[in-house]
This record gives sequence, structure tokens and C-alpha cells, in this order.
Amino acid sequence: MRPFLWGTDAKTLAEKILRQPHPMETLFRIMEELQPGMRRWFVKSAYADISGRHFTGVTIADTLWADIYLPGDILVFSTRTPSIGDIIEYGLRIERDEYETLFGMITDLDFKNGIINVVDLYEKNWELNISPQHVITVIDRIIPFGTEEWDRMVEFFSIDVGRQELVHITKMNIECLETIERFYNKEENLEKLKKRLKAIEARQDRRWTDAKHHRRGLSAHADTPRHS
Repeated sequence: MRPFLWGTDAKTLAEKILRQPHPMETLFRIMEELQPGMRRWFVKSAYADISGRHFTGVTIADTLWADIYLPGDILVFSTRTPSIGDIIEYGLRIERDEYETLFGMITDLDFKNGIINVVDLYEKNWELNISPQHVITVIDRIIPFGTEEWDRMVEFFSIDVGRQELVHITKMNIECLETIERFYNKEENLEKLKKRLKAIEARQDRRWTDAKHHRRGLSAHADTPRHS
């Protein structure tokens, strides 16, 4: 998946940035002016594009996505070519100046004509067609918080997971969901969040403090050769 196609105007803009006294600072300032959803879409897509390699990564979920994951779960994602039945994260222009990153399940693929049919996993009855360039990553696996495999993944990748941080973001999710009038299975998902909060509070803090562990924040990644 290579979402960035450089045209004449894009090259001209790039040249202007490179001619600035501090091009990196200029680029960051441009990014700050972008709508947050567009910025997330760009940042999540950029690494795979510039690396030219198949990218696989893990991250700790910091929010609830109904029927997919809860705060604290480990997400294993990749930039492999998607298949029918895959859950993908994709970017979408919602309004003229508003962009979002969303999740959907692929129900049909037509790479020849550049069409991917997706059922959105927030609005369950919303089907739409997107282009391959909109696909950010494929969610390959979701590892539930607190399982033995979760512990092994945290240790293997030396992921910096602070219990208090997870408690805080889970409480924020609960407070946010309580204020939303219409949400898919709202009460059921509130109960899931409250149950997850209790599970997090009951566990020992797993924040890495040993010097032998390299601090990686809430995510880690690995590059593997792109499959032909």
C-alpha cells in the first residue's frame, strides 16, 4: 500500500520546504495546521510508504472500539495486502475539512478497479467503497489485556505499560461513553469498560524500570520484507 503519489505541485511544495532555513521545523509546523484526523491518517500511513517494506507493529489500545477491542488490549497490525474478512483501519474524509481514521471489515475486493467494499464497525449498517490508498493497516490480531500471551508480548517488546496510565485512559473512556446519547450497545459496552477498569486496577504495575529494558512507550514495531 503506497498512498503517496507525487505530482508537480507536490514536488514544488517539497522543494519550497527544503529551501527553508529549518525545513524540519517548517514541516512540523505544517503538520500542526492540519486537521487532527488528517494528521493521524498521514502519520500512520507515512512509515509504511517511506520504508518500502512490509511493516508489522504492536500497540496498546487506549480506547474502546465496540466489538473489536478495549483499552489495554494489544493490537497487532501490519501493512500487508488486505483480504476479504480482514479488519482494517482506514482514513476517510468525513466533511470538507474533517478527516477520521475508522475501522471496518472488508466484504469485497476489486484491486483491478481500485475498489474495496467495507462495512464500518461503528455504524454497523454503513457500507461504503474505498480505494486501496485509504487503507492504513490491517489488524491481524487482538490480544486481550491480562492474558498470558499479553504478558509475553509486553515482555518481549519491552512495552512501557503503566497501570495508572491505563486506569486513567479507561476512566476517560467510561466518562466519554456516559455522555454519548447514541452508541452501539451502550450499556453493554459501559459494563465491559467498568469490568476492564477493575481488572487493570487489580494488576501489578508493569511499567518497565529495569535498565536492561529499552523504553518504547505504548507501542513497538518491526520491519519484515514485503511479500511479493
